[in-house]
Amino acid sequence: MKNNLLIISTAIFCFNLNASDTITLKNRKVIHAYIIEKSDTKIKYRTDSINNVESTNNMKLGRIRTIHYNNGDVDLLSSRSPRNVFPLGIDVGANFFLYGILLNGSIDYMFTPNISAEFNHRRMLTNYYPAASLFSIGGKYWLANKYSKSGFSPNIGLFFTRMKYMNDEERILDFHEPKWLVKYFPELPIGISYISKFGLQSSFQMSLPFFCMEYRIGWRFKTGK
Repeated sequence: MKNNLLIISTAIFCFNLNASDTITLKNRKVIHAYIIEKSDTKIKYRTDSINNVESTNNMKLGRIRTIHYNNGDVDLLSSRSPRNVFPLGIDVGANFFLYGILLNGSIDYMFTPNISAEFNHRRMLTNYYPAASLFSIGGKYWLANKYSKSGFSPNIGLFFTRMKYMNDEERILDFHEPKWLVKYFPELPIGISYISKFGLQSSFQMSLPFFCMEYRIGWRFKTGK
């Protein structure tokens, strides 16, 4: 009789174990549990011991690689972020500053949902004072939680910029044509961006030290990463 009870108890335990959710951590450890609650930053789960003693725990999503639910669904966590789904972006737009309007184009790539590298070019459509042309390369840090599926995210960046601009000093003093001068400096963009579930992106930012306002619109692409 005791042996039969032991077999039945073991069978029930194995059934419950198979029916539970499976949490796989980044260190490859596997936890069989029941997910009670999940937010953008952590999960709450319950585990059962052989003696049916329940234990409720909290865990940050940053420790988790995947969650396999008992209904067959799989949660890949950060892979659902639109910044991870569409890592490659191409944008066009305009900069508005004191001396006029610069048209711009950029290309960027998201290495993670929070870190991107970017190259952009801005230019005024004139070759006369105060004409300017800027090439910038750098990176941005996206402040939204990497597990968030929201398309909105503020960002801050640091860029190295080469500016070629027209100086009118010679034209004023010697009645000659103005000449191009070159200047190098760091640039700090601060902005916010929205990526739709189809990959359409729009962004607004302000760049220091110019204090110029910039608006961009473009498209992001899947790369199979």
